Amino acid sequence: PVPSNVPVITVPHGLVHDGGYALCMGSYVMATRDSTFAIKNPAKGLSFDPVGFSFLLPRLGWEYSQVSADYPVGKMLALTGMEAQANDMLETGLATHYMGEPSKVDMLET
Repeated sequence: PVPSNVPVITVPHGLVHDGGYALCMGSYVMATRDSTFAIKNPAKGLSFDPVGFSFLLPRLGWEYSQVSADYPVGKMLALTGMEAQANDMLETGLATHYMGEPSKVDMLET
């Protein structure tokens, strides 16, 4: 793939799980108050990982040196099926920014 200078802004509003989050991985991930992330089939673990979570989850928190980098947050998400709320997504780096309402996306267009 050719690197692009165009930023990719995604807004995962509601429950995003498994491969759906792979579509959200962009330059900016704007979490809303209703954003949640979960791995819905933890029974298969990371052995049948089609979207690269076996690479991403162990590295949660490393990109922005969050405190969560010191804890096995990715392992917990992968093996328990826990739903990470918007604040959890920000703390781990699954989201880069927080916006309360998805209607605020209109501000990005101006």
